[in-house]
Amino acid sequence: MSHCATSLDEFTVGGAVTVVGGEVTVVGGEVTVVGKAHDYRPARHRALWRMPMGPVVNLTRWMEAAGCLVFEEDFGTQRIDGLSQWVDDHPIILINANAAPDRKRLTKAHELGHLVLHSNGPTDQMEDEANRFAAEFLMPADEIRHELRRLDLGKLRDLKREWGVSMQALLEHAYRMHLVTPESRTKFYKMMNARGWKTNEPDIEFIVSEKPCPAGPHRKRVANSGLHR
Repeated sequence: MSHCATSLDEFTVGGAVTVVGGEVTVVGGEVTVVGKAHDYRPARHRALWRMPMGPVVNLTRWMEAAGCLVFEEDFGTQRIDGLSQWVDDHPIILINANAAPDRKRLTKAHELGHLVLHSNGPTDQMEDEANRFAAEFLMPADEIRHELRRLDLGKLRDLKREWGVSMQALLEHAYRMHLVTPESRTKFYKMMNARGWKTNEPDIEFIVSEKPCPAGPHRKRVANSGLHR
């Protein structure tokens, strides 16, 4: 698999993408990058990656198949979830190794959003844009909308297991789609706080931990180039 070019605005894969047991392999082709910057269409990126509908199985492998290098590191703090930048024309994503698996998945999609949307520089709304990109990439509105109606805590827990994202991410996505009122959103957070779920959600054991590929010579060379934190 080749490395990406200089932007992740759009992806096309010249070859087959196969998925076996959650593993993603690009066969017989190059990963090519085309398009305009700040193109906010997660569904289009999923289509260009030839991703199936529904929950994303092993997001890390899909990203690596597209040319992203994903690393995990102990940041020594819980205040930073992830970082991303280009190093020698390689898109690099660094994730806090101590984060929960569901949080890691959302962070990877968030940092992918930065690489896709903000390769030409920061914007005033860049964090919100990356949040929206991540939510739509992992939970396409057209596919999950019917599941986000008439929410309760039990349903949020079930959806967390199905989609591999936190209850809070699901709630915020429903809120942005106007499926949850501001009053209901506040009520949900109060109920989660009362149960200690704001910082320690249940059902983490049902979220598969996605480990990046072992560091080969190519990854080591890029890592040695340095990621500015």
